[in-house]
Amino acid sequence: KENIQVVNLGIAGATSSLVLNSTPRFLKKVNPDILILMIGMNDPWNLEESNIELFVNSGNFAMIALFFKKIIFKTKLYRLFKYFQVSNINARLDTMSKNALNFGVLRDKGIKIYSEEGQKLLKFLLATNITSIVNIAKEENILVLLMLYHRDGYGSPNALLREIYQKFEVPKIDLSEEFHNSDNSLKKELLCDDGFHPNASGY
Repeated sequence: KENIQVVNLGIAGATSSLVLNSTPRFLKKVNPDILILMIGMNDPWNLEESNIELFVNSGNFAMIALFFKKIIFKTKLYRLFKYFQVSNINARLDTMSKNALNFGVLRDKGIKIYSEEGQKLLKFLLATNITSIVNIAKEENILVLLMLYHRDGYGSPNALLREIYQKFEVPKIDLSEEFHNSDNSLKKELLCDDGFHPNASGY
């Protein structure tokens, strides 16, 4: 029987950019055989350590506004407020119109997250960061396992991740299959009261 040790380095509210910036340090510290990667859910609303400005064609004023916005996002009080706000929205995704969810980081730059332009920007950001993380792991001879979220959320990251993951010849796990019934309804007994985050049974 093999001795398997699991190290949980998940960070609440972390974006793909933050994970990318932390990956070299984490891999050096832990030296894992396998890296299980599940990121993308927080990118549409959290700017902490985000490199999204690299993919936005905006004028100088917009870039200055983005700079100060990133400073605000680093405050713990604002991150806590935004975290609960988005969690509440995710809990009501099944009954709310997606048109009512066009707020947050991307709308502030004149981009609606569910528009064709917003989805293209988000996909490019996620694809770039995930590819970089996978390449860093491969350079260290670490096996990468890509994981999809148990349900979709603000910005529909799961739909984008399914497209992005197709280019990688690595194992993939779709958690949504475990959290949905045969009629595609959610297994609410596996979720917290917010309707999104897994509870003890879900984990």
